[in-house]
Amino acid sequence: MVEWLEEYLGNSERESVFKGVTKAKADVSALTCEQMLRKDLKVASGTQVRVGVASVPMLVKDFLGRSDTNFVNLHEHCELYKYNILVIMGINIVDNNVERDMAIFSEDSSLLNEVSSYLISASDNTLKLSSFTCDIKDVKAFSQGNAAASRKVVLPFVKEWLTGP
Repeated sequence: MVEWLEEYLGNSERESVFKGVTKAKADVSALTCEQMLRKDLKVASGTQVRVGVASVPMLVKDFLGRSDTNFVNLHEHCELYKYNILVIMGINIVDNNVERDMAIFSEDSSLLNEVSSYLISASDNTLKLSSFTCDIKDVKAFSQGNAAASRKVVLPFVKEWLTGP
């Protein structure tokens, strides 16, 4: 099929089509808070605690600033999917420069503080988290100094925290 399209459109169109498809795929401007949280999500469960780990294709500080991202929407999302904790990981890539941040939401302040402390100190501060102010109730937000640490790094830390020492 690709060969037929290239024969029809010409090989020079391949890169522009790829860029167009990639750009359209990354465009989340029409998605709601709920849709963005579900778009790229993994779940980790312990005996008593269920954690959703969502990746959003923008910085969390921008995601949390959207008009439809608020305490009520985060609460409803967690209630709907039975999460005790929601970790939201953000990423921004500009000219091959990667920036990451994260937010942790939980209405249980004990769980919120526990998982936050664990991720801050996980594996000798691997994530290099530093907090920033967030106006949404029950959210702790962090800039992530280690931009190479994706969800593939964070999720095992969450699972490790769930299983305990």
